[in-house]
Amino acid sequence: MKTGYLDLAETLFNSALEGREKAMGPDDRYTAEIVNHLGALHTRLGNLDKAEELLLRALKYLDKAYGEFYMATQPTGNNLGILYMAQGQLEKAEKIIKRTTGYLENGFGPAHA
Repeated sequence: MKTGYLDLAETLFNSALEGREKAMGPDDRYTAEIVNHLGALHTRLGNLDKAEELLLRALKYLDKAYGEFYMATQPTGNNLGILYMAQGQLEKAEKIIKRTTGYLENGFGPAHA
């Protein structure tokens, strides 16, 4: 179900990812952010296996670079939770959402989770 601007977005994200990987390598924080956005787009397009592959790749790098409860991991964790809900994997979704709220608690206290 690819149409209109989503097709264009996929093309642009793929182009940005290719350029970023050439310039900075696959383990760069901003490369991981592009991978996260591309994964979210694939969720929207219904390409759930591809979305999961991309989101796990982004999260793996961000965890390695910053730690599990660092602010930079939160958007990717949220996108992965949305993906798991779309796949009907509610236990996985709950686990990643709890992790995201754990980040909020660690960073800002329990009132923000």
